[in-house]
Amino acid sequence: MPRFRAIVTGRLALAKHQTFLAQDMLFSQCKTEHQARDGTRKVVGFHGPGQMVGLEGLGTHSYRFDAVTLCDSEICEIPYAHLALLMAEQAPLMAQFHLLLGMQLDRSQRAILMLGGATAPQRIANFLLDLSQQHAALGESGELFNLRMSREEMGSYLGLAVESISRVLTRFRADGLINVSNRKIVLRDAAGLRRAAELNS
Repeated sequence: MPRFRAIVTGRLALAKHQTFLAQDMLFSQCKTEHQARDGTRKVVGFHGPGQMVGLEGLGTHSYRFDAVTLCDSEICEIPYAHLALLMAEQAPLMAQFHLLLGMQLDRSQRAILMLGGATAPQRIANFLLDLSQQHAALGESGELFNLRMSREEMGSYLGLAVESISRVLTRFRADGLINVSNRKIVLRDAAGLRRAAELNS
């Protein structure tokens, strides 16, 4: 059955090559990262409340990435064998699982499209809008939120140097799109930020 862990800090029990175990991020944010043979780590995703981590285990039966919390986190461990039994008995649960799976697949595909051919301003604008949408979907403010990740972690994920991120954020602030105070972000002009995020601009 699902197991709740009230507060988790640091690396989740989600190390590579373990048996599949979904982690439902109830109140938290974490990053997933890949470690190359030379020890270099690459951030491959950020996951917030209501999102599941470790879904690649459905196909590979093990994890390709490590998951590390970015703040004190509340999570629910869901052994897939138990979840599959429950879904076989409860059609609404299966439908909800498929909905979550589809939403995360859509988010991953949009990230691939964005990272594949976008400029630095487009990447950062899309990233901020995605975080805004995540907060809004939880009933929180989509216009005011904190970045849990460091500039270095953002750069690793977006494929940008820290200096490039700082320059773009400064430009967005000068253009009246956002306010930035340490890790606090205020979206002042969401429509303008969406225009900046357009891949055909």
